[in-house]
Amino acid sequence: MEPSSIISLLIYNKLTLEGFSHLILLYHFHLSAKAVLKVKPFLDKKEHGLFATRAPVRPKPIGFSVVKLKRVIGNVLYIEDVDIVHRAPLLDMKPYVPVFNARRDCQIGWLESCLDKARNVKDDGKFLPGRKGPKGA
Repeated sequence: MEPSSIISLLIYNKLTLEGFSHLILLYHFHLSAKAVLKVKPFLDKKEHGLFATRAPVRPKPIGFSVVKLKRVIGNVLYIEDVDIVHRAPLLDMKPYVPVFNARRDCQIGWLESCLDKARNVKDDGKFLPGRKGPKGA
């Protein structure tokens, strides 16, 4: 298992995550470049307003990810489907509860035309400081 797939936490109370299959993780985009109001997201070549994207260059650089909880051993959570940069500081976590979190009949704007790319591409690196991403981005 990749080191980025293990979150070690100091637990003060009895850990009661057993039985949950997924977690919501809130974390700090600690490597993000300065916030901007318009970005070219990695799935599109057109510029979009920042809040219509999931780009990490935000005024309050907080990330949100849903991960699969594989097991809990002591104070270590073993997770999968991680899309978080290694060593990103964890701010909070919550159990993912479909009745509260899943929404039906959602519309996803400009991302609708990019769904095929989203299944195969995770990141192009252009939002990290000092990196420009792929040619033409």
